[in-house]
Amino acid sequence: MSYVLVVAGASIQTFDLVSKISGSLLAPQGEVVRFPLKGSDAVYTATYVRLLVEATAKCLLRSSEHEPVSVLLLYLNASNGSEQLLLDAFFPMALPLAVDLLEQSGSGQLIKGKVIERLIVEGAQKLRQVYPQVSDRTRVSNLSPLLLPLRNFRSDALALMLRELYDELGRHEAPGNLLKEKVDRFKAIHPPTKPPDGSQNCYTDGHLFFKSPGRHRHGFFRNSGKNVHSDDCILRARSRLGGSIPYTMHYDCTPQRKLAKAYPNCHCEATPPKDTHVNIGPSDFII
Repeated sequence: MSYVLVVAGASIQTFDLVSKISGSLLAPQGEVVRFPLKGSDAVYTATYVRLLVEATAKCLLRSSEHEPVSVLLLYLNASNGSEQLLLDAFFPMALPLAVDLLEQSGSGQLIKGKVIERLIVEGAQKLRQVYPQVSDRTRVSNLSPLLLPLRNFRSDALALMLRELYDELGRHEAPGNLLKEKVDRFKAIHPPTKPPDGSQNCYTDGHLFFKSPGRHRHGFFRNSGKNVHSDDCILRARSRLGGSIPYTMHYDCTPQRKLAKAYPNCHCEATPPKDTHVNIGPSDFII
């Protein structure tokens, strides 16, 4: 399995069509997660979104930590905008793309049948074309700002970069160019710098130096940790914007002045650092 494709937001009527599309057509070399939206108004709910997150996490747990895996999100827009619940739940892990079935045909009827099937298949194909370009930038030997931890890198520039990429990547005509543009803008705000105790470039938020662990890849996020990690943690540790994350990836962080007494981990729990530094994964997992 190279990726999990989540197909979300199909009403019961539309889901009859979606469920008949072959998994091998939607996600060759991947897995498909799909459930219908219940109710006549086809509104996204917290319960429905949680069901999708749980099912996606189960798929990821079936793959070895050594195996690169990505999360792709193909979703149908809702008439009331409730899909924002879905998008917030999968941020910044998935690579999302909307399929708009609210577009009216010339007869004033909602598009149906073979057109719906075509749009779903084409959307899945588009995501399959884009996500390897993201992985090319998340599975690199040198540091990528795309993997900085959202809770512990204290700068709005990181959240802004990731949110803009999250909103635009899936539908962009040149995703590689967009990635470069957004990363370059981030680097203009937070240029790579050398910490006082090292010779290799790193990133800093003014509080911590986020340094590469080099060959000392001891910050493993293991599937066996499911008993202490939530489904969200599993997704955050494996995929960022649809790009796969090496399970050994973490930052060796030293303070600019003094270590704080605690840092928020992937559960938002205050976690004490080691004596001289703190190891933080992209998911904010503190080792």
